[in-house]
Amino acid sequence: MSEAIPLYNKSNDVLLKIEAQAREAMFCEFDAFDPGNQITSVLVKNLPGLLENMLLTESKEEHSLTDDLTKLPNRRAFKARMIVEVEKANRNQTNLAIAVVDLDDFKLINDVNGHLVGDLALIVLARLLESKLRIYDFVARWGGDEFAIIMPNVSLGKAKEVLERVRKEIAEEDIVFNDTCADINIHSSVGLSG
Repeated sequence: MSEAIPLYNKSNDVLLKIEAQAREAMFCEFDAFDPGNQITSVLVKNLPGLLENMLLTESKEEHSLTDDLTKLPNRRAFKARMIVEVEKANRNQTNLAIAVVDLDDFKLINDVNGHLVGDLALIVLARLLESKLRIYDFVARWGGDEFAIIMPNVSLGKAKEVLERVRKEIAEEDIVFNDTCADINIHSSVGLSG
C-alpha cells in the first residue's frame, strides 16, 4: 500500500505528491541531473520559497525558546537543557548544581521608577549573570524576576561560593537610565540545589 507525501511551497500550495511505501524510509531516490525529472524541476523552481520556509521555521523555533526582553533562553529552553544535563551528569557520574536567582524588591523598582527601569533591571541582571558565570553554565529567564542556572561539573560548595561572589558583584552595579544613574542597585537572592 502506498501513500502520497505532499511537498508544499510557502503559500501551502501542494507542489508535488511523492508516492512512497508507507513502511519504507521517507527518502525518494531519483536522478537529480535528469532534465526531465519532475522532482528536480519542481524543487529548482520553488527553491527560494522552500528555503524561506525553512528559515521561518527555524526563526519560530528559536523565538519559542528565547525570552523576548532579556534575550536569554526561556523556561521551555531551560527544561529541555535540564533533561540533557541531568542525563549527562548521571551517565558521567559528575556533579550538577541548579540555582534560582530572584531580583529582590522588583515590584518596588517598578512602582517607584516605572516599568521601563524595571525592564532595564532585568536586562542588566541577565547580562551580569551571563558575564559572571562560566561559559558552559546555562542561564535562563524562568519568569518574572526569576532566573534559573544550570551549573554542570561543579560541587555544591563551589557553586555556592561562585554564586555568592556573583550576588555581591551584582549588588555593586548601578542601573543607568537616560545617561543618569537611576540610583538603583540590583539586589538578588539565590537558591541552590545540587
